[in-house]
Amino acid sequence: MMLRSVPRSLVFAAGVLAGLAIASLLGVIGSRPRAFAQPPAAPTGVRYVISSWAADRNYGAYVIDTQTGEVSAIDQHQKPQSLGRVSGPER
Repeated sequence: MMLRSVPRSLVFAAGVLAGLAIASLLGVIGSRPRAFAQPPAAPTGVRYVISSWAADRNYGAYVIDTQTGEVSAIDQHQKPQSLGRVSGPER
């Protein structure tokens, strides 16, 4: 009994198709719903809001007092410096 030789391209194509079939089945079986980013929640009852920054070797932060509207800036070399006040939303 003599075995017939199968072309390598046919074996390769069959392997690729089998791999795609298995990958698609695993993708469907193990799929989860996509995660979506949520908008940041508005702070409630928070007195101070801090936003930090960094550039090169400098760093600092802005501090907002939500009750008075006072805005201060702080960096690694200075004491807090008042930048003024912000007003509330337009009515």
